[in-house]
Amino acid sequence: MVDISYKILEWMKRKNIFLYDFVFKIMKLFVNIFFPIVYSVKKIDNNKSKSVPEKIVLSFTTFPPRIDTVWQTAYTLLNQTVKVDHVILWLAREQFESLDTLPDSLKRLKKYGLEIKFCDDLRPHKKYYYAMQEYPDAIVITVDDDVYYPSFLVERLYSKHQEFPDAICCNWAHLIKKSNDGKILPYNKWEKGVSGFDDKPSFSLNQVGYEGVLYPPHSLDSRCFDKDLLCKLSLNADDLWLKAMSYLHGTKVVRANDVAYRYFGILKSQKVALNTSNCGQNKNDEAIEKITTYFPELEDR
Repeated sequence: MVDISYKILEWMKRKNIFLYDFVFKIMKLFVNIFFPIVYSVKKIDNNKSKSVPEKIVLSFTTFPPRIDTVWQTAYTLLNQTVKVDHVILWLAREQFESLDTLPDSLKRLKKYGLEIKFCDDLRPHKKYYYAMQEYPDAIVITVDDDVYYPSFLVERLYSKHQEFPDAICCNWAHLIKKSNDGKILPYNKWEKGVSGFDDKPSFSLNQVGYEGVLYPPHSLDSRCFDKDLLCKLSLNADDLWLKAMSYLHGTKVVRANDVAYRYFGILKSQKVALNTSNCGQNKNDEAIEKITTYFPELEDR
């Protein structure tokens, strides 16, 4: 259901078919209606998934308003064409009492490989912070908690990783814009969801976790894991923090596909969205200002 929809949309986007937006809305509604019905009882069969020589960890997090819908994202992550070693959902101890209090729809996925771990609350940073430290030599793929992912998510990212093993690989990225004097422009003036940039890694791309990001081992500056510093500079803007840390380490970013198209969000999970407040209230610009002030070399280069 999800895969077929995305392949149709990818084809339409590539052909620049004018009905794309209309078809996207219809397909998104269809998936949101029928996915919870069909897959709430359907078993996961990933025996046909192919193995790869590198260790891969799929890591994501959620918070109380989305705990009843996150199983749908988890289901798609467990149903990949490439085998992963761990699929981990990180939950803040301050927000969830215990495993027993979680919805049955989520707990049932443990038998298919979902790992649920409790940690300190670092807000969106939980999706990468603990996984990268627990598995420092593994590839870590971060995803969001409110998206229906295709079964070829890992396969496509890993394929691009094989082509550019030292680069961060992503499906969705923004092109950072600068003024004539070299200053980073406000976030709302960046070019969002760019296509292309799949043939050569670039420092100008800001990887966005929304459609999945593959981080090679040791691709971020060690200061990335300074908890006090990230809380001070960028607690709610993990994508910007990760971009800064990758740039400071000298790691470029490449897109996994030549054409950018949106994945379906889970409608019931959209009532509370971090990116809305970050963009609408200029929180991203505040984070950019704090980060570049603390690390002036981000603009000096």
